[in-house]
Amino acid sequence: MRTKRETVLVNETKYTILRSYGHRKDGYLYLVTTGEEMYMMKEYDQNCLLKVLENYHILKNLGIRMPKYIEADLEKGILIKECIDGKSAYVLLQNGELEDTFLDQLRYMAERVEKENLCLDYFPTQFVCEGKDLYYIHYGCDEKNEKNCFSSCVKRFWIERNGLCES
Repeated sequence: MRTKRETVLVNETKYTILRSYGHRKDGYLYLVTTGEEMYMMKEYDQNCLLKVLENYHILKNLGIRMPKYIEADLEKGILIKECIDGKSAYVLLQNGELEDTFLDQLRYMAERVEKENLCLDYFPTQFVCEGKDLYYIHYGCDEKNEKNCFSSCVKRFWIERNGLCES
């Protein structure tokens, strides 16, 4: 894990770590800056980055609202993406502040990906609400099955709020 204020060179751009979010599913997540802009940097475990980039392009082509991909260093396994300045859907759910419009946007995203026999990671920490827009911040997608499909996950995580401590 990297430390606060550490500088990381990605291709030819220097990023300074402002905050570490620790280890997430497939790597370490950091808030970084170039001095002018803030971004999210994810340092992936072993050979995950190529799959992540492939998923990003699939989801982008399906019209899923996500943070913009900025750059990647395949050798280092580092991805830089736009920082969405909003609240986690998880926090909004916990506080009873999630508006219906966000569920409508989630449903729209699910329809788009599930038509292609894919699914998103529907756990609420993977979504950020900025203004009236819902962003899928994870870039991950998998083949659709009964357990990970929208109807199962939205009921469990978003409506009944069961399993919000698991992920």
